[in-house]
Amino acid sequence: MDVIYCCYAGAHTSITAAALHVGLLASKRNPTMSDILALPYFDATLQGQVGRVFKFGVDELGTNVYVASLGPRRQATLAALKLMLQESSVSMQNALIVNALSCISLEVRIGGFLSRRLGLVSIGRPMCAKGIIRHFRCFERLVAEARRACHNNP
Repeated sequence: MDVIYCCYAGAHTSITAAALHVGLLASKRNPTMSDILALPYFDATLQGQVGRVFKFGVDELGTNVYVASLGPRRQATLAALKLMLQESSVSMQNALIVNALSCISLEVRIGGFLSRRLGLVSIGRPMCAKGIIRHFRCFERLVAEARRACHNNP
């Protein structure tokens, strides 16, 4: 089974969830600011990349983990993503799409806007990281649920 973590820009919440899933972040321990800022692709999405899907890594059981950015038209982009999966012969029973936006906080929203939209990276990026650290338990629950779904449906 493949897991696709989705969020608005594919830069913060989906990256954090994917990193936790593949073991780049340890569960049961709050990450540090350095841990978050060192994640590959963290806060790195460019405006023209909305709608992209890319492979983030593979977990210890061989589950492929992807990240997708849905942008402002989430439902339409999500429908297009599902159609693309069907057209490429990927059964929806073999793909789990996880909404990482369920773990977003106001701090991450504002930080992401400042960093990605306004280019104020030195202010926005640390704000996002702090918000993720404060809400890390939500990410742990989200990823644990996704892992259970994957491993119960190989």
